Formats: sequence, C-alpha cells, structure tokens
Amino acid sequence: MCCTATFMSRSTIHFLIQPVPEKQQGRDINVEVRDPPIPWVPRHPTSSRPDVLPLHMFRELIMLQKTVANQNRKIPPMMKNDADTITKIRETITAITFDLWGTLLDDRPVAVGERLVRDMRMAFFKKMVQRAGREIDRTQLVAAYRHAAGVFDHYWKRQQAFDARIGIQAMLDFVSVELDEQAVAELVRYFEEVNDQVTIPAITGVPEAVAALAERYRLGVISDTGWTPGRILRNHLQRNGLLQHFAVTVFSDEAGACKPHPRLFETALSALKTRPQTTLHIGDLLFTDVRGAKAAGCYAAWIHRPDFLDNHTHNDQPDLIVSGVAGLAEILLK
Repeated sequence: MCCTATFMSRSTIHFLIQPVPEKQQGRDINVEVRDPPIPWVPRHPTSSRPDVLPLHMFRELIMLQKTVANQNRKIPPMMKNDADTITKIRETITAITFDLWGTLLDDRPVAVGERLVRDMRMAFFKKMVQRAGREIDRTQLVAAYRHAAGVFDHYWKRQQAFDARIGIQAMLDFVSVELDEQAVAELVRYFEEVNDQVTIPAITGVPEAVAALAERYRLGVISDTGWTPGRILRNHLQRNGLLQHFAVTVFSDEAGACKPHPRLFETALSALKTRPQTTLHIGDLLFTDVRGAKAAGCYAAWIHRPDFLDNHTHNDQPDLIVSGVAGLAEILLK
C-alpha cells in the first residue's frame, strides 16, 4: 500500500510502506518511519526503479510526521506559576543545577557534514566486525544498534549507569561476534569520541541566561550519559562558553548511577557546598529531573515538554514550569 506526503515544495512523493489500518486511512500522513530509510518509488513515467530515500527527504519526512502527530495530540498548555512559590524560591535558593540534554544543549540528532553520527558509529562497527572475518548486512547492523538502545533503556529505567562499553558488548552479542580486547577498546573509543568532531550547539538563549544566573547563584550540571561520556560532554560545554560558569559537573557514567538516583544530586550539592532546601534543579524530564530533585529535597523547575519521551505518562509535580533556561532566568532575576 502506498501513501502520499506533500512537502513545502508542493511536490508529492509516494512511499512504499506497510498496510495502514482502515481507521487510520485518509489522514494527512500515515507513515511508519523505519531505519534504514523507507524505500520509495518515484512515480515519474521515466523512472520506476525503487531507490533509497535521500537523507534530506528522510529528515523532512520525520519533521512532517512529528508535526502532524503533535497537531493530533492535545498538548496541555504551560500552566501559570504560583506567585507565592516564585517569591519563596527567589528568597531561598543560592544554587541551581542543570540537566544537559534538552536543557543546556540541543538534543536533536548530530551530523558530521551530511552523515548522522549514528550512521558513522554503525559503519565503524561494521568495519571492525569485517576485520574479524564476519559480514553483517544493514538490517543486522540497525537491529544491533537498536538492541543496544534497548539495553541502555533497561539500565536507565533502573537508575543504573551505562556507557559505550556496555552498548558495544550488547551489539556484539546481538550479532554473535567476539572481538579481542584491543578491538573492543578501539570500538568504544570511536563510539565515545565521534561526537567530539562537531560542536553540539547550546539551546538559543542558554549562554546568556547561564552567564546572568552565575552572577547571583552557584551553578552545577547533573546529567545522564549514553554513548557519549562526561569527559566529551564537558568539551561541548566549553565550546559553547558554558563550562566556566559551573562549579561542578556530575555525569552518570562517572557517578555510577542515573537520575533520579539521589547519588547524583548528593554529589552536586556537596561540591556546591549548599543544602537541598536552598537549591533548584531544572530539566526537561519529569521522571528523572523533577522526581530526582524533589526526592533529594530540592526545588524543581520543569521545562515544558509534555510531548517528549514519557513526560505525558508521569504526574511528578514541579515547583515551577518554564519554557527553558532563559525563561527561568527571567523569573529569578526580575
């Protein structure tokens, strides 16, 4: 079955996809986004050869799908903050801790030129497996990478730290390949450091807001990590002119636990020489940032992203709801 998706250019592209249930037909877009990219069939009379959806079209398709999904989902509006709570926080806090992804740094997929970092990791993994005398196709490669993501999620939801070595081993186990320690170490190093080839940009307004907040409060970072470890993420903070403002940066791969585990918050509070009652944590996930901060006795500010990950399934209550770090600075520095 085919469906159509109309892009800004007003051209129509027909995609070859799996059948769509009748109750879902007739909507603007009915596409199951898969990796590798969905095969597409050009309907121009001079061309009938199936090809692979180009990267720029694949990205545009994903954005279109997300736009339609968000339009169809009723996203709750950002609630107005309680004036008394704002006053109390302003009078009380002396320190602020920040989540990293989606709070300080942009959490959209990173590319080196036209190649997504994810694809670069998979290509290097395939190369190392071939060096060991094994061949794996694209389908196996993508499945192995997804399997590693599932392993990461297993650790994350249990507040256990995970890193590239765990992910690499999960991929190797999935394709039933054994590599010597030197090869594994080479893989781990590449997976960890490939992100260092680019600068992950700060979210708009963050550098200015952090600089302003640093003049009044002691600041720190509390962040979970995945393929990219804390030692590389500090480089991105440095390149964005942010690292100098933080007295402490706590990353899960170094702390041995993931948010909302209290260990990360306790480590940050100790380094900042502050108490939970005088500290506010800001982040974009209810079940890690808000839950962890509140459990540690801190104030919690939530960046309003109700449609992100599992936020819509959790009822953790923040003290403040803000549009971002710049929004928090506007509230606190008035």
